[in-house]
Amino acid sequence: TWLGSQAKEKYMVDDIRTSDECILQACESAEVFEVEYEVRKSIQDKLGNVLENSFEKVLSRFFTQSRNDIYQ
Repeated sequence: TWLGSQAKEKYMVDDIRTSDECILQACESAEVFEVEYEVRKSIQDKLGNVLENSFEKVLSRFFTQSRNDIYQ
């Protein structure tokens, strides 16, 4: 069994690097694409968002109107 530094001294390896360093170097000489996957929202999530936005608008209008009525 050898440690990394011992393996390099014995010419068993060319270089000692982290896996991240190896990946970054490989990316420099290759065509790399970034891919994102978005999970589709369920109908319940979509409906919930619509209801939430509608409720916020109603409350905003109500409080704006109430404030205007108080200060007039």
